[in-house]
Amino acid sequence: MHCNFLGGPTPRSRLDAVDEEGDVNMADRVVSHESRYNPYGGGRGRRGGRGRGNYQERGGYRGNKPLAMDGSQTGSRNAMERLGLPLQGGRGGRRGGGSGHSSYSRDSPSGWYKIFVPFAIDYKKEILLEILRDKSGTPFSPVQFHLEGKTVVFHVQGQNTADALCRVSKQVTAPSGFKLMVKAVPSRAPNFSKLDDATLDLVRQAVKRRHNAAQQTLDLSDFSHDPELTAQHVFFPLNRYAMLSNVVDIVRKTFPEVIAVDLSKNRLHALEGLSSLRKAAPALKGLNLSNNEIRGMSEFDKVRGLAIQELLLAGNPVSSSIKDHSTLVSEIRKRFPKLIKLDGHELPAPIGFDLETPSTLPKTKASFFVNDDVKKMVLQFLEEYFMVYDSGDRQALLNAYHDSAIFSMSAVQRRDARGPFMSEYTSRSRNISFVRDLDRRVKLLKRGRVSVVSELTELPKTQHDPASFYVDITHYSPQLLNFTVTGVFKEVGKNFTFFCQIGLADGVYV
Repeated sequence: MHCNFLGGPTPRSRLDAVDEEGDVNMADRVVSHESRYNPYGGGRGRRGGRGRGNYQERGGYRGNKPLAMDGSQTGSRNAMERLGLPLQGGRGGRRGGGSGHSSYSRDSPSGWYKIFVPFAIDYKKEILLEILRDKSGTPFSPVQFHLEGKTVVFHVQGQNTADALCRVSKQVTAPSGFKLMVKAVPSRAPNFSKLDDATLDLVRQAVKRRHNAAQQTLDLSDFSHDPELTAQHVFFPLNRYAMLSNVVDIVRKTFPEVIAVDLSKNRLHALEGLSSLRKAAPALKGLNLSNNEIRGMSEFDKVRGLAIQELLLAGNPVSSSIKDHSTLVSEIRKRFPKLIKLDGHELPAPIGFDLETPSTLPKTKASFFVNDDVKKMVLQFLEEYFMVYDSGDRQALLNAYHDSAIFSMSAVQRRDARGPFMSEYTSRSRNISFVRDLDRRVKLLKRGRVSVVSELTELPKTQHDPASFYVDITHYSPQLLNFTVTGVFKEVGKNFTFFCQIGLADGVYV
């Protein structure tokens, strides 16, 4: 970053303090150079030679002439960084250059720079901006233009823009007779949370101009450089949540029937501002998010459920980070199941269960039995089994199990349930979604009828409700019968609980 520093009436006083961002506070205090004590000065013959060495190293001034700031000296580097001054060896402005301007070499992680124009209070805003645009050759849009004392302050985006503004220093003579100075320092992104009605009205008009009523499309690409907004010196970047959500609200109120929206080239990195787009534009079929800065697939979770059929993502880091195209398609379709085209390429038809014509589903049956003989046999078995199970002595269940019987239990407790209820069951549960340890899985699997009945005996006393039973025969042959039974039971003195059991009628009960 290259910036110019010009000696004005009291140049040293302008660097008197540093704000919390590390920016120089261009205060409107005036300190006499002649009467100010110079702690870094020294007469001729002082070590460092020619009387100015240490003073120059610390970024000092003599009279109204800016002195070269040598950033190669370790002792002066911290002092200059504290003052927000550039670090540059020699008198050259740019590295290796000889323009006579100071250089600010730090980049801004946010891409934003805070511009200071000290003692520019005598200029009207429009005239000052016109001068800066003309001399810099850059049609920038200032953000949060305001005064801090006698210093004009605003934000710009992009190092090239800030660099161009810095080169305006010394090129303009102020009404006071002194040269205009421009300084830029890296800054956080400005806060866009507060939007005035006048700005929103201009944005609303810009959005309407970009709407194609005949095709029901909306082109919001590169919105921050909209010519009409730029002419009004309005900077409205859609990569800020407040800006994007306001535009979505405009869509909801003005043309909710839009079927395609282009949001390319807006430096979007987060999609939270589009979270209400599904309700704002329920007919939306196409979305262009190409050439933005979306990095994570999780961002699309914020717009999950959009019924879009076409999506453009090329030019985003998230596209290049997933090397396997099939993986990218799979991840995108998890969020947008109706998608049929990605970055202009047709995708295989999604697998779905939509019925082309309305159909009437058959009525649900309470239980399913193959025939009456099977029904009679299974119901008799269940009646005798649970009568013994609910009695005080479960040892008689040994006759219900084969010597090679295998038994396991899976129990799940509601997340909102409180207290130790179901603990006797969940502690013995072999639900492999939760039990990851292989040794424990083996331990929870009971083999042989003695082991099975021993496990059942340790469970709490219960009372089953036969009227709640639903039985389904899942397999039947002369050699094997498989069935499931579901219903409710309760521990003695406690509330009812749902259960499901699976059994084999050849003597093996699981």
